Amino acid sequence: MVSEEESDFDASVHPHWGLFKHVAVKGYQAGSLISLVAAVPILGFTTGLSLNGILKWTAVGSFLGTGFSSTLGMFKINGLQLDQVEDRVYRLHFNEGQVRVDKFSFYGASIGAVAFGAKEVSSVLKTSKLDSNSMKSIGLAVLGGAALGTVTAVVSHIVTNKGNATPSAMKKEMPLHP
Repeated sequence: MVSEEESDFDASVHPHWGLFKHVAVKGYQAGSLISLVAAVPILGFTTGLSLNGILKWTAVGSFLGTGFSSTLGMFKINGLQLDQVEDRVYRLHFNEGQVRVDKFSFYGASIGAVAFGAKEVSSVLKTSKLDSNSMKSIGLAVLGGAALGTVTAVVSHIVTNKGNATPSAMKKEMPLHP
């Protein structure tokens, strides 16, 4: 059954922004995952695995993923006709798997940011030394924690997913060329 809120959805209201947001979020999720996968062996063989090292890698990776996908997405979206953009936004809005993974990602990022940020704030307050380095470490803990939370949430979505709400279920619906 479609809720009243969903039946009122209008894909023609800011469709380019809706699609751009989707591309940016997917880039953030991918950047977070790829940077974590890359960080573990690289840090393991070089400086040694540490929580701060992993948080730094995932924070940077999430921003690189967001920037890279947003830039490419902007060029791709600009090449589409308005009806193609609206159609894609409409399909994304009503795709159960897409909505589910994005909700998982949002909640995971929020929990990770708060948990790792609070841990770092607690550590800084114990030393009673609030300076620019401690502020930087808190920022990295929040950003890296959000990225780790995102990875955990996306993996949780994939593992617990049932039915046809898979992240790649819409591939057959997407035209490769406008």
